[in-house]
Amino acid sequence: MTVPTTTLSKPDADAEARAATCPVCPHPLADHDPIGLRFCRATAAGAVSRGCVCQPA
Repeated sequence: MTVPTTTLSKPDADAEARAATCPVCPHPLADHDPIGLRFCRATAAGAVSRGCVCQPA
C-alpha cells in the first residue's frame, strides 16, 4: 500500500513582508518610502507620538 504524500508549501516570505503592518502607522511596511520608513522607525524607537508622513498610495 502506498501512503499518499502531500507537499506543504512554505509561506511566501514576500507576501508576509508585504502584509507586515508598521508598528507606528496603519500602513504596510512595504508601502513606506525611505523617508517614511526612517520616520516611523525613529518614532517607534523614541516612543514619540506624532502623525504619519507616509505618501498616499
